[in-house]
Amino acid sequence: MLDAIPPGDPLARRATIRLDDPALRDRDFVEYRADSALRAQVDAACAAAGLSRRITCEVENMQYLVESVQHGLGVTVLPPMAIHAAAGQVGAIPITPPLHRDLSAVVAAGHPPTGPAQALLDLLAAGLPGDIR
Repeated sequence: MLDAIPPGDPLARRATIRLDDPALRDRDFVEYRADSALRAQVDAACAAAGLSRRITCEVENMQYLVESVQHGLGVTVLPPMAIHAAAGQVGAIPITPPLHRDLSAVVAAGHPPTGPAQALLDLLAAGLPGDIR
């Protein structure tokens, strides 16, 4: 996972950041909806690091989350794929130690996937590009 920051944010000079870094204590955070697995993972990681976030808003999708950061409403923790898709719109700082989450795919026996489903499986089998892992 990566800490997403608005363009030009002073944290952009950092090579990495820890969730217990004092620089995050007084920041506003924008967050993904509270009922998501991603949010639960971020909440747990922040709690374990002793980071009590000041959440200014919650959004319903990743696009709105990226746009909220882009417009300076706060910082957030995002999966690398979301940051990769938002290249140039927000800055990113790798979190140390890194947060990981599993991605699984279920395929029906006897019914090979076609089209986009097969493309996703091929991407997963090949391994994700270096900065997206």
